[in-house]
Amino acid sequence: MLWMPPAGLLGLRPPRRLTWQADAQRAPVADLGLSQEALEVYEELERDQSRWGTLDALEAAMEAVAADPGQRANRQRRFQDPPCFAVPVPTPDGDWIVLWREVTDDSEFEDLAAGDVFVLYLGPLPA
Repeated sequence: MLWMPPAGLLGLRPPRRLTWQADAQRAPVADLGLSQEALEVYEELERDQSRWGTLDALEAAMEAVAADPGQRANRQRRFQDPPCFAVPVPTPDGDWIVLWREVTDDSEFEDLAAGDVFVLYLGPLPA
């Protein structure tokens, strides 16, 4: 599923949404939205078969966040401006992070509701 929220949000281009399906036995999984920049990184990794190991590691981290945003492992590092969390992800390409925040207002995005997850950044851990 793809979606486009209001333009200009957080100074980023409008994000598109990827949704992972939960197992029928699991609790509901939060929807997951990606900023345009995060989506571009995701699509670049998807196109390059030699980097699918990195993509798999990032997908596993995003699935874990969507499954339980409140879990301590998904909130290892917290930032104030903008308010968000970072999950370090070891990958074949080195250490990467998933920078995300929880959606707090139902009207913030067209297709995301309070409690859903918005990924701000996917990429190498800054030095």
